[in-house]
Amino acid sequence: MEEMVKQTITARPPQPQVPKLLPAIAEAWPSMCAALKDSRTAVVESALALVSAAAGLGGGVFMGRRFQQEVLPVLFKLLSSSTAHVSARTSSSLSFPSPKGVVGGGPASRLLLLSPEGSDSHMHDQGQLAPGAVQRVRLAALECCTSVCSSPEAASAVKGRTWELAQACIPFLGSSYATELNQAASKLLMSLSSLDQDAV
Repeated sequence: MEEMVKQTITARPPQPQVPKLLPAIAEAWPSMCAALKDSRTAVVESALALVSAAAGLGGGVFMGRRFQQEVLPVLFKLLSSSTAHVSARTSSSLSFPSPKGVVGGGPASRLLLLSPEGSDSHMHDQGQLAPGAVQRVRLAALECCTSVCSSPEAASAVKGRTWELAQACIPFLGSSYATELNQAASKLLMSLSSLDQDAV
């Protein structure tokens, strides 16, 4: 009987290894970064949430370098232009100022964004990102930055860039922006100041 048990144990296939966290993040990273530049607002929002979660889970030099080199430039563009997507039909288009009196309007300009017909319900007929989508993207970008700055594991990802982030979010404290953006910008500034009081 004992011999039969031994044979059964040795015949069992080895248990599959649990995927390593960092290799899994590294494999998914290109897709996450590509999603940040998608023309669809919901995709960009989800990608920002996923990136901030990945930064918190991965942490350290591995994520810090990737975040600074590949994500921060996109975040700055999302905050200033509301989109990082540039289609073949708009790569040579000029930027247009935000109209006064709309949510998310102000000194920052919004890139003209054209997508295939019917692909995004947040686009105007002329291809301009709708005001509601502008606010959603900027709000998600601010929350992503705040999440990273507030995480002990991910805070190194913004090391040395706190002043730039502060400059990017300060305009959203103005009265021309929605209350949600005011609050999100305030939270980000507080998180930045806790990281580097001299810079903010």
